[in-house]
Amino acid sequence: MKAIDLNPDGWHTSHWGLTDFYDDAETRLVELLNSGENFEAYGSSKKEIASFQIVKTDGGIDCTASASMDEGWDLINDALWEVAPEKIDQPEEFYESINEMMIDDWEFSSNASYTVWIHRDATLNEVKAAIDEAWEHADKILEQSYLSVKNYVLFQLDLEENRQGETLWTEQIT
Repeated sequence: MKAIDLNPDGWHTSHWGLTDFYDDAETRLVELLNSGENFEAYGSSKKEIASFQIVKTDGGIDCTASASMDEGWDLINDALWEVAPEKIDQPEEFYESINEMMIDDWEFSSNASYTVWIHRDATLNEVKAAIDEAWEHADKILEQSYLSVKNYVLFQLDLEENRQGETLWTEQIT
């Protein structure tokens, strides 16, 4: 099965989300769906860190969306700014310890993907809905990962405050 980029120029296939296709990408996808043939097609968003893959086989159509977020120190910094911006000037060791924990112990990934299966004769709108659903699930996976990072940042701040004899951080993130 040949992989087909929905944008022959190699640029993005959609603007804001994954399914607000540019005209040429949408036309190509409709042609592929109507051809009756099996295919693998892919594309990406210009404004989001997200991409999709559509695989049509005799058994149906798999619509997979993948999303990403910052990783490493950038992600930790984002979490720190959100939970305790007044404590942003942490030493390098603070970031290193959290990053090491994320990589070594959690096997943390700043990428997520999710697949939705639909029937082989799906319309363009059904394919779009499946891609959007897959993207929503991938985003929820990333949100849970980010929540873990924020909680661990708070935990590390608690440890630092306790070591320095200050009061413990009591805010809980829900």
